[in-house]
Amino acid sequence: VFVCSGNSDATETWKNEENCGTTMYDNDDDNGTLELGNGEKYIGKPGMAPWIAKLGVVNIDTQEPFFHCEGSLISRQIVISSAHCGTANQVARLGENNIDENVDCKVSVCPPPPQDIKIRTQVPGNRYNKTNRYDILVIGLETPVEYNDFVRPICVPGAALP
Repeated sequence: VFVCSGNSDATETWKNEENCGTTMYDNDDDNGTLELGNGEKYIGKPGMAPWIAKLGVVNIDTQEPFFHCEGSLISRQIVISSAHCGTANQVARLGENNIDENVDCKVSVCPPPPQDIKIRTQVPGNRYNKTNRYDILVIGLETPVEYNDFVRPICVPGAALP
C-alpha cells in the first residue's frame, strides 16, 4: 500500500480489487434492508457491509477477543482504520454483522463463521498527532482473508476528493 504524506512525486496508484464495494444485495429491490415488525427498516442484514473489520485485543484470561474499533477491508491483507484506535490491536474479525449474537442469521441469510485474522503490522499516518488530523491507520493482516458474500473489500477512490 502506498500512503502519501502530501509531499511525494510517486506515480504509483492503488488498483481496487474486482467486486470491491459490492454486496450480495446490490440487485435486490430492498437493498438488504430488514423489515421490522413496526414497519421500520433496519439496515443491518448480514453481508450489508462486507468490508467492515472489527479490531480488537485478546483477553489474556479468556483468550477471547474484545473489539473496540472498526476499519475497512481494502484488499485480502489490508485494513484501513483510524489512528486513534491505537496500535495495540491484535486481531481483525471479518464477516460478522453482530458481535452480540452467536449466529448472525436474519430471515434466511446465515453467513459462515467470522474470520479472525491476526494483525501483522499497524502503521499510523506519519503526521498523526492525536488531534484527529491525519487520523489514518494502515493494518497488515498476517494471512489473507477468504472472500465470500460476507467478506469483500471496499473501493478506494482513485481521484483526489474535493
